[in-house]
Amino acid sequence: MAKKINVVSIDDGYHDYKLTDGEKDILLPGYSTEWVEPSKDDLEFDDKGQIVPLSYIKAETVIESTRGPEEYVRLVGSGALEQDIDGSWNGSPNRHISPDFLVIFRTSLALITPGEGDAVVDLLNMNLPVEYAENEERIERLRKRVVGWHKIRLTLADGTVLEREINVKELVTNSQPFAAYMSVILNDDGEISNRELAIGYNVLVDIGARTQNAYGWEMLKARRNLKMQSQDGIFTAYEAMAARIKTLQGKDTAIASIKIPQILKRGQVSNVSPAELEQIRDRSYEELAVKSVTRIESKMATIENQVDNVIWGCGGGEVLEPFIREFMLDYPMIFLNRFSVARGGWKLAVRTYKERQAAEKAAKQAATPAKQVAAAKSEEVQS
Repeated sequence: MAKKINVVSIDDGYHDYKLTDGEKDILLPGYSTEWVEPSKDDLEFDDKGQIVPLSYIKAETVIESTRGPEEYVRLVGSGALEQDIDGSWNGSPNRHISPDFLVIFRTSLALITPGEGDAVVDLLNMNLPVEYAENEERIERLRKRVVGWHKIRLTLADGTVLEREINVKELVTNSQPFAAYMSVILNDDGEISNRELAIGYNVLVDIGARTQNAYGWEMLKARRNLKMQSQDGIFTAYEAMAARIKTLQGKDTAIASIKIPQILKRGQVSNVSPAELEQIRDRSYEELAVKSVTRIESKMATIENQVDNVIWGCGGGEVLEPFIREFMLDYPMIFLNRFSVARGGWKLAVRTYKERQAAEKAAKQAATPAKQVAAAKSEEVQS
């Protein structure tokens, strides 16, 4: 591209925000809670003993409300997930209108937008579930929240301070499955690089935190008879794990499901042996994998001989891969990682920008002869 532009993609999942600017990727847990000063135990350290900067983020920003401008001082990311004892989360389909969404969004924008201080994002890509991807009211609601100026001050765990004011000029949206699909079809210039995959009949199953979306494409044309959405994201497995841990612990109240990823990362929880925890994890993942495979194979039953690939995307597909491979035997499969939606959306945004630039250039070239004719006629009249 002749002009250097800033294209940013934010995949705001129910559990994690996946961010990319085309060069770097950032994973940010999508949680925000009241600010709490950290102790040393609250911070995360890497293998070299250095503080992980994003392990504890203080976000300060002003948000307009019906009461006027209000200042928010929040703990965002993994630190919020650890400190939020109740394990609260915003699973509403209208979560984009909440103040906490704007706090997490601005934090994401400040972390991923290239440069320091003031910056311009020419195109911001965000993706929506299949159910809302073509809902103009929903898209417009999101556009009003994210397009425009965003000012925020971040203090990272290692003391680094980021003061940023960023102008998002335009939003482009796509369905989550299509964005994931484009991550393997397009290159970083937004051009088709995998033509064999592009002309095939491919079904993509996008397993996110809370939802599971499926869609089909043949020669890049949508096959809506395969469109499907359910609430069987990876948290279905986490909830099953929480219930099983509760049984072994003999407690009246189960652990909040949002705490399960940290428990799995640590590999331990009270009154449950590591071997028992591993068995609980594998059984719960296996149940979700069987359910997911059974559902999509039932949906594809009438076209099974036409399907070239089943593509499993998002973080859920990455986690469930060994279990899915065990139970899906009749289809070639491709597995994408948790950044596939964000990266595919970024590539689509680059493609959109280049197409618009080409259209503007063509319009100018087409207008040039007309202007010349008009000028010639004007000279004739004057003479």
